[in-house]
Amino acid sequence: MFRVCLSFDNPRNSTGFRVQLIEPLPITILADSYLAYVYHGIPKPPKELSATQVPHRPPNPGEITLRVCATGLNPMDTKLASTTGIAGWMIDAAVHGATKAKGAGIVFGTDVFGVVIAIGERVAKWKIGDQVFGLHLALDGNGTNQAYLNLSANSPIVPKPTSLSHVEAASLPNVFFTSYTALVTYGGLDRNHDVNAH
Repeated sequence: MFRVCLSFDNPRNSTGFRVQLIEPLPITILADSYLAYVYHGIPKPPKELSATQVPHRPPNPGEITLRVCATGLNPMDTKLASTTGIAGWMIDAAVHGATKAKGAGIVFGTDVFGVVIAIGERVAKWKIGDQVFGLHLALDGNGTNQAYLNLSANSPIVPKPTSLSHVEAASLPNVFFTSYTALVTYGGLDRNHDVNAH
């Protein structure tokens, strides 16, 4: 895992994040604090996300904690960062939730691959050491661009197939749900139909 700096090439154009690898990020299981890529600049569009130490929180009942190994960066993330349209109200919800909960900025990110390292009470579905990937849309500002992530054990996450790398698994969720919604939910595609892509 690497510490990265994410910034916009052009603050007025929310389509181009620039990613810069800074240094390897040591992984310490259940540390007192860990790195998260936090944006504090609401309501202005972000020019840069800062690598910030945030306190570790054990999982609540019904939650699991992932050690994040890979996370995706999607157009949704840049739209959320643009503070316009639907993204504006989502950011407002995230900021109010984040500031009320922990006095911090917000962490973007929706796609994740990680390893379960802690399990809250009343969780039977997962065990420590499970490798999982999925989609985590957090309106409370607790996105996937952080070293550890607490999320509901019932979140849309699944075991990672051995045929996928960490990065491949983290790049699938948002793209899959978008494609599935377009083709199956709205397009009516089923097993008896084919898709012709040009």
